[in-house]
Amino acid sequence: MVCNAAGVDYLAIAVKDWDRFGRLLEAGALGPITPETAKLVMAARLVGMRNPDLRKQVWDEAVRASGGDPISMRVLLRVSTAWGWNGETEALLWSVVRSDPTQAWAHSALIQSFRSQGDGAKMLDVMTILLDAAPTSRTYRHDWALLSMIVSPHSEWDSSKTIAKEVYLSEPGNLTYALTYGVALSQSGKAEEARVIIEKFPVEEREFPLHAPYMAFIYGCCRRQAEFEKYADLAKKVRLLREESELIDAGRQALNGWVPPADLKQAAKPKPLPSV
Repeated sequence: MVCNAAGVDYLAIAVKDWDRFGRLLEAGALGPITPETAKLVMAARLVGMRNPDLRKQVWDEAVRASGGDPISMRVLLRVSTAWGWNGETEALLWSVVRSDPTQAWAHSALIQSFRSQGDGAKMLDVMTILLDAAPTSRTYRHDWALLSMIVSPHSEWDSSKTIAKEVYLSEPGNLTYALTYGVALSQSGKAEEARVIIEKFPVEEREFPLHAPYMAFIYGCCRRQAEFEKYADLAKKVRLLREESELIDAGRQALNGWVPPADLKQAAKPKPLPSV
């Protein structure tokens, strides 16, 4: 909620009284924004009531009028979110991320949005940009490797699996990194090696629900039904990416004796590692 000192909820006004909101926006109530940008925002709202396509054109003009200023872009984000303009919101965030990947608020918002949509492929697109901008970041390397492996799973030992191993070896006491390396091993026919690694961690840590799809996949590849079912059930407690659900399905197929082809989804291999 965005309020002034008197407790006025400006975003509520944006939804219920957009004429008044336009005046507040132009006055800088939500943050510094040029009068031209404010007028274009309100024009987009007006024309959008009759023509959604024209709305997007005018909104894009408002974004350009902001000059890419991070504070102004955040003001525009609040407005588009309040009005439920999902397409404009996503486009705005992409614009910020592509022009300045260091703007954590923008890439965090995109990742959260795509996570809520269950879309790992779009999360991978974000991580590819971030990794290209900061190729030595251990967090970005890990997330890129994991998403690459579950978006386009295959058995070849490629750059994503190499990075998964390197990140794990840099911090072997981190179960998240261990599970990612375990996925790499399991996809490559070395699930028993993965099982040995993950079973070194305390049971209570392994039973964290967000770890469940990866635990289930590894145990499925090890043909251990009781453990697979335990973690497949545990995974139902959290909202999964589509790719995480597919990972559980792949574990179930492996449990039942299905032998994966060289390319587990007959899909494209992960995107090449960004150059350093």
